[in-house]
Amino acid sequence: LVTGVQTCALPIFIGYTDQVGSAKYNMELSGKRAEAVGTALRQKQVQNSIETLGMGFSQTQIEGKSIEASKQRRVEVHFY
Repeated sequence: LVTGVQTCALPIFIGYTDQVGSAKYNMELSGKRAEAVGTALRQKQVQNSIETLGMGFSQTQIEGKSIEASKQRRVEVHFY
């Protein structure tokens, strides 16, 4: 750590979906989901430098179309 230098981690918002719909549709939807969170934070001037990424259902943990599977619809934030 350098004294007197302040660093700020870059947040990246990653959107995910469940398995309902095609892979193409879910990639677009997950990207829109992440971008919606990023846009809201930019508009509220919480953070200007934000990255967004859609993952679709590529990292599905619960398969199928159940209520449990629908809980995979989410946006996660990671700091780099």
